[in-house]
Amino acid sequence: MNWYKMAQGVQATITKNNKTGMKFLTLMGNTFDIKDQLKGLGFRFFKGTWSTAIKFITPEKRQALESLNLDMSILDSPDAQEGQPQPTTQQPIVPAELKTQVEQELEKMKAGIEQAKEEAESTRASDKAKAILDYAHKMINELALRVDKEAATEFVRSYLSFSAKFHNYSFGNQILIWFQNPKATKVAGAKQWMTKFGRQVVNWENKLEIIAPRTSLTPEGKRLKATMPPEQWNTSPEKRINERVFFVPAQVYDFADTEPIVGWKGEGGAGPYEPKEWRRDPNEELEEITFLINSAWDWGTELGVDMDVEELKGDLGGYAAGQKIRINDKYDGINKFSTLVHELAHEILHWSLEGKKERKTLSRKDLEVDAESTAFIVLSHYGFETKDTPRYIALWQGTGLDVRKRREAISKAVKTIIEGINKKASQTDLGD
Repeated sequence: MNWYKMAQGVQATITKNNKTGMKFLTLMGNTFDIKDQLKGLGFRFFKGTWSTAIKFITPEKRQALESLNLDMSILDSPDAQEGQPQPTTQQPIVPAELKTQVEQELEKMKAGIEQAKEEAESTRASDKAKAILDYAHKMINELALRVDKEAATEFVRSYLSFSAKFHNYSFGNQILIWFQNPKATKVAGAKQWMTKFGRQVVNWENKLEIIAPRTSLTPEGKRLKATMPPEQWNTSPEKRINERVFFVPAQVYDFADTEPIVGWKGEGGAGPYEPKEWRRDPNEELEEITFLINSAWDWGTELGVDMDVEELKGDLGGYAAGQKIRINDKYDGINKFSTLVHELAHEILHWSLEGKKERKTLSRKDLEVDAESTAFIVLSHYGFETKDTPRYIALWQGTGLDVRKRREAISKAVKTIIEGINKKASQTDLGD
């Protein structure tokens, strides 16, 4: 281990993670006056030290460190060079200028998640999960401010389309999967691939890290559980009161990294998510669209919403007014389906008991961004295109809890609507 004493009482060392072989530049000592600059350069603080993986230190970052009067000659030492990962010949490096800004940003985010995982390796599982998720949220928050408007809009559209494949996952896990493999089509744990889908993982090195919930009982909960039959315990309010939820890292694998198990005799099986060819005629009458409209309509009615068409003036497609939805009677096809999903989103997000309270704090623009984003994802899930709007970018600007809450609320609304439509669709054959 080589130590370098630098200006300002800062010391540097090169450390190595024996498990992965990754090397880190670690700074310790009197770093208080430069902590903001270190953070901006990608260093992360842990137990009194600042560190970053050496492979992430570009010539520009090194120059920035040296401008802080820090001696970076340790980066030229054998300890810093030996054993560093080399580019693989199987995946040629594409020059940055040939990649889109979105692709470059996703690569940075993937590298950042790997670094967050490395730096949290020795911490508790729940702390590691929090570190990974915090990094993902931080990068999402900063993205819209770091790239130009055109690239940011492309980035958000890319995410919204991607999330349509993973509506069953939380917002946090959706962005984690997207950062690590934007081409993913269907993911599951190794055991689930084998027992549920009849496939086995073959590319184990391509694991994706997500966050999984776990529960534990308080001592009082354990005592009470031991005194009740399982069916009574599962419905007892004591279970909810004494059950604590925490999160830990979990590994999943994409469909492309699995292959069928020969001789599999289980039911089901699994294919990748494959959206249908997008239709673009806004009023095109397709049997499939009509089927989805009827399913969504029936589901809304089941929720107790008064559903009907109405002669509306101008370009008004429809409106939601709390347990009441009206759709322009001139609308058909994609226009009708898109508007219906849009208004269902308003009902779920802004007219529910909790939504009414939040609605008072949101602008008209915020309300429309919520509903449009939900409609975009739901229609993408079913293979249809909805109108584009740069207002999606508003979902990614800012760092407050309110912004994050809205993103997570949209994810829940998407999940609720898709499951509702699928529920009604499963009760009716397309040919009926």
